[in-house]
Amino acid sequence: MAAQTLTLPSRPLRSLLLLLPLLTAQQGSKLIYGEANPDLLVQLAEDAEAIIGTVQLGSSAIGQLMAHAAPEIEDRTVCSDTVEALGWLLSELNDAAATLMVLMTECRQSTMDYAPPERVAVIAPKF
Repeated sequence: MAAQTLTLPSRPLRSLLLLLPLLTAQQGSKLIYGEANPDLLVQLAEDAEAIIGTVQLGSSAIGQLMAHAAPEIEDRTVCSDTVEALGWLLSELNDAAATLMVLMTECRQSTMDYAPPERVAVIAPKF
């Protein structure tokens, strides 16, 4: 079986986390996508999409490793605490991916009629 490859922008999670504070929210924590820079929304959607793909492929790979490690878990070569920790990790990663799917959808919906003559990269703030 051939290995799947995924081409990612450089450091999409880092980019997304640095760009998120540039969005404005109204009272009650509702994001205001209509007031955001459309280039920012496009970049956030692309970063979110790349992260979701990484989480999906990574979760699948971890699941396959866990399935193949069943004998080692059964004979206690691999501690059950390790399996539990992986389960919690997968849970959190996939919950984050689901949240990113909502963000990506909102960003794409807000920019569906946006057609810049040239793609403009949004520069993330420095911390």
